[in-house]
Amino acid sequence: MQPTSELFLTIAATIAENDLEVDSKRQKWSIQHRFENGWYSIGSSMYGFRMAANNTVVIVPEQAEVVRCIYDMYISGCGCLAIAKTLNEAGIPNGKGNPWRPNNILQLISNEKYMGDVMMGKSVRIDGAKCDNLDGRYGERYYIENAHDGIVSKEIFYRAQVIRQERANPKLVKQEHPSYPFTGMIVCGCCGSTFRHKVNNSGKKWRNDIWICARQERQGREQCDSTRIKDTILQEKFIEAYNEFVTRRPQGDTIDAIQMVIRQLQQEEEKLAGLLMRKLTSDKAFRAEQQSIKARIREQQEYIRQLQRNNIRESDYTTITDFDEAKLKLFVEQIIMTPNHVTFRFFNGVEITKEYTNGQPGNKPGWNKKEV
Repeated sequence: MQPTSELFLTIAATIAENDLEVDSKRQKWSIQHRFENGWYSIGSSMYGFRMAANNTVVIVPEQAEVVRCIYDMYISGCGCLAIAKTLNEAGIPNGKGNPWRPNNILQLISNEKYMGDVMMGKSVRIDGAKCDNLDGRYGERYYIENAHDGIVSKEIFYRAQVIRQERANPKLVKQEHPSYPFTGMIVCGCCGSTFRHKVNNSGKKWRNDIWICARQERQGREQCDSTRIKDTILQEKFIEAYNEFVTRRPQGDTIDAIQMVIRQLQQEEEKLAGLLMRKLTSDKAFRAEQQSIKARIREQQEYIRQLQRNNIRESDYTTITDFDEAKLKLFVEQIIMTPNHVTFRFFNGVEITKEYTNGQPGNKPGWNKKEV
């Protein structure tokens, strides 16, 4: 509480921050120097290998057989999802003891360590966050050939890479993913994963843009039983929920109206204090009622802050007939999907749930029949 306390704290924080920066630079130099001298590490959870004494890599025989089986299945035409499903049905866990996922298979297929080589410096830490060091943009990378015994031959490894590139859509390689109005806003209420955009029957007249749980798409309905939703249906349900929200005006109307409520609550608090002074109420009853009034005042003040933070004006509270992305971004904080129900959580915490159905597949009855 002394006047000089803030100055001392500022100086101490500055010194501590400088010490951390110096230590960070020392650690980075040490790691870089070890890479230059040929040091490498495979990590403690890499499937098929383990680190032994003197920093040597040892093959785990039973896991190595599984790795070879994965490469053989992949080269023979199986996809990552099919391989993961086969391993899980056989009761074979991954390196962390968890069920296999398609991305685990793809990472295993793409890792050069399985043919005996090592690439160090694939990722770096910047301000505590892990960043992929693609093309050496954050620092030099070091490639060591024949660093240890491989589980698969180089021929098999490179054949798998050729197949992986062939399966990738050449139009989407190194291309940024497009962003849609609902991107990053939808959360699965069943498993907590996000929903991702997907196109069904692309290039055909019955094409459909849908949103699906990312976990369900990767691992199947056994892991998540949420229902997907067409993009057009989601837009319709947003229009319904938004119009209901601006019509009912839950939790107050405008900032002026809310401030009026706050003033009324403050007057009630003053009257309550007067009753206490005249000994017309007990101290215990006064404290309980006062806490209730103050809590209601804080709720109204927080609502005003939310309105000001979102820059919502009175003129924004208008109903719509067509989908408006600007209204979505301004009013909606999150969208929660549960089987056949979509809940829109608005900026002030109000939730409005709408039931939905995607209708019959296709655009019209008989859409899937070939034209004569």
